[in-house]
Amino acid sequence: MFISEIVHTEDSFLLKLYYKFNFATEPKILKQRSALAARLEPTFTELNSGKERKQDKEHIKRLQDENSKLKKQNKKVANERDEVIREHKSDISLVKSGCKIIKKAVGEDVYHKGINMIDNKVKSNFKDKYREMVTVDDNDKRMFQRKDNEVKRMQFENSKMRSKGKDKGFDLDR
Repeated sequence: MFISEIVHTEDSFLLKLYYKFNFATEPKILKQRSALAARLEPTFTELNSGKERKQDKEHIKRLQDENSKLKKQNKKVANERDEVIREHKSDISLVKSGCKIIKKAVGEDVYHKGINMIDNKVKSNFKDKYREMVTVDDNDKRMFQRKDNEVKRMQFENSKMRSKGKDKGFDLDR
């Protein structure tokens, strides 16, 4: 007689215990569990032997060594970048001090004419840096602001004239 037959004949308390703890005395369940144990046994013995742990430790050590090398390279690159930034700032301060000396020597009006002519020739993606370098005081900033406002006003007027269809000048196509 199997336990399941006994449990089913007794009260429901034993039935609840049977399902809760799943007693493995049935031949079918025992067979399934022994097959599972047979499949898991080689892996279990391998893990228990410590061979896998040694391989994992070696792999972890290799990764840590690689990580330390990358950290050193990263620190080296960061130091090089900081050095380039310091050199760049010193170059900008040198140009600014040179512009101050030139402005004092030639006067503000001549200096403004000169930086304005150069500003007209500088490409638009470099204008901000150029203006930052040659701006010595607030008068230079105001000059560039007035120039920008004038350019914007002219662009607005040109777009307004085009929208009305009234072009200044004449067409050679007609």
